Amino acid sequence: MAKNRIALAIWLFAVVFLHIFGNNYGTMVILTASVAIPALFVALAGIAARRTKAGLAGSGFLPGYINYHVLCENLFTGEKCEERLKISTNDSIETKFSVSSHNCGMLSTSITLLAVTDIFGLYAWKVNHTTHNNELVMPKFLDIQLEVNPNKTPADDSEEYSMQHPGNDPSETFAIREYAPGDLLKSIHWKLSHKTDRLLVRELGLNIENKILLLLETTVSAEPDSISRAASNLYSVSRELIEREMPHAIGWLDTKTEIYVNCEVASHDDINATFAELLANTVKECAVTTMEAYDAASTEYVYSVVVVIDDVEIGLLEI
Repeated sequence: MAKNRIALAIWLFAVVFLHIFGNNYGTMVILTASVAIPALFVALAGIAARRTKAGLAGSGFLPGYINYHVLCENLFTGEKCEERLKISTNDSIETKFSVSSHNCGMLSTSITLLAVTDIFGLYAWKVNHTTHNNELVMPKFLDIQLEVNPNKTPADDSEEYSMQHPGNDPSETFAIREYAPGDLLKSIHWKLSHKTDRLLVRELGLNIENKILLLLETTVSAEPDSISRAASNLYSVSRELIEREMPHAIGWLDTKTEIYVNCEVASHDDINATFAELLANTVKECAVTTMEAYDAASTEYVYSVVVVIDDVEIGLLEI
């Protein structure tokens, strides 16, 4: 665009110089046309810009070009690519392009720039737009041999309780401690407090879920291929557990909010829904790891088996 403007300026300088020395009707017509025609097409491009929508449909009788930049980003691996396109304004014109990724993830496609320029390329009229599209690319299913301890099969109820974390099960006492500001009055152990002449609080027990928890570390700096392999490992193990009718859970750290996310998985539909959420989360370094976030968040329940999944090739996995 800058080159076009410089070329026009040189042309106008030459025409003005010619008119000064020629000073006749012909040179006046050339000078007037040299100014009016570019200005007219710039104005027509502005009108076309007002009629251009994010769908990239322009007006047929107004000459000019539509320039747009399309950004495709893999939200999970952080990969990005940009496509720059230029088309003539025309009614109902459609431009198609394809985006592919050999890594799994949520592919986010958006228009980062949409503008209409005149045929001389002197001025660009930007067009407001909100075009955005997401496409989910699921991980590859790998052939993994899974050996599960018979004692780890799911049970409806569990009589195990955590020795590290308190919970909210009134049938089990986790600990007795002195009252602290902020404790609920209903948690005070009145009989024991009366005997000891001190306010004592009863902490409730935390029931342990007799299930398997699969953790994916999303707080590391790694290559896109490595991140994708780890997701494929997780996906394959989860599917294998469902095939064996073993409900489980999948956990990770949301790197945007730094909040631990825990999803229960009991069917293939649950797997698809869980991965749609997981693959929209960007893997990157954070202040805490997924395991640390899980430890901090496990105040309602804990699992009998916790498996951390990484990008190492899994031939045989024993749980």
